[in-house]
Amino acid sequence: MTARLSDWMTRNKIFRLADLERAVAAYQADFDMISEHRRAVKKIETGLKYIDTVIRLKPVADKAKSGFKLLREGYAKEHADEIAEYNKAVRYLKANQMSESGNLIQDDLAKYEARRDALLKEIARTEEKLRAADLDPEIIRTIRYQVEKVTESESLLNTCVKRQPVTVLNAGASEAETTVRMISAREDRAARRFLTGSSPRPASWDS
Repeated sequence: MTARLSDWMTRNKIFRLADLERAVAAYQADFDMISEHRRAVKKIETGLKYIDTVIRLKPVADKAKSGFKLLREGYAKEHADEIAEYNKAVRYLKANQMSESGNLIQDDLAKYEARRDALLKEIARTEEKLRAADLDPEIIRTIRYQVEKVTESESLLNTCVKRQPVTVLNAGASEAETTVRMISAREDRAARRFLTGSSPRPASWDS
């Protein structure tokens, strides 16, 4: 990923943060849409898990409400963990309005799976459009993530006396590879100065 970042930044003449913002300005709405859709997909996928939980445990919850009181209480005690899991799922789905009238049916799964798949397809189409414009979303996400982390670490860096390593996780890495770079406090400070346009490009970025 480091080599890809370096190549992309050199090719597009990205020397400071302002250069990056100018490069993506015309497509910012697309990046915002991708972020919004990804949040929606995450929420739907969480909801799908809870829908599956409710469907799976509904027979247990229903049985705990039927029959003589003594039998109900004994059954509920025996299956307390499952009933608690069921109730938690129901509360989540009601709070997030993912269950019509509070009654879960099998069709809920198909409805939300279709909505999730539609969002994922739109994300894929938009990302392909951005890649065609040489604005690979993975690269842009990684740069913005690292800029954010460097900015957040400013107060810590200002109090550093020794060169202490700071771990930066490349959020833009693929699922198959997650790269952890160890950057010293001095290198981290140099990266921040470069991104704000007050110093040359850090040599470590080209490694």
